[in-house]
Amino acid sequence: EFVNRTSVFKGPVGSLKLHLLIEDDRGDSLQVGEIYAELAARRLVDFFFGPYLSPLAMVAAHISNVTNILTMMFGAASPSLFQQGYRRIFTTDVFATDYMTNAMEVSQMMGARTVALVWESNNFDMAVCGGAAAHARRLNLTVLVQQQ
Repeated sequence: EFVNRTSVFKGPVGSLKLHLLIEDDRGDSLQVGEIYAELAARRLVDFFFGPYLSPLAMVAAHISNVTNILTMMFGAASPSLFQQGYRRIFTTDVFATDYMTNAMEVSQMMGARTVALVWESNNFDMAVCGGAAAHARRLNLTVLVQQQ
């Protein structure tokens, strides 16, 4: 209500009113599909904020693409999501493969010459560590260990 009272959003013909719908997907991809499809079918939304996790975001991206509803993905850091050709999704987040870029650069500036990477066996950790290894090599750091 504050946003609507203060008229923060201006459109070409005056103030735009914001109506925010929040649904709990319970971290379940089937729920994501049902919620997004229902909101789109009932034409209750003009814009989606995507779910946090990449597997859930993949479901939301598909529905966004089919329904032509623009979707901003938060926290869905898997580059593969954005390589699927979906034309109605975007993010302002850093991809998982770039999470450790700054850490590698600072490590090198502080004199590090080697890096060891150990991760849990899941797609997110593999993307983070894979990106860290690639960036370390670009900085001429020696990657001693890459292990799950």
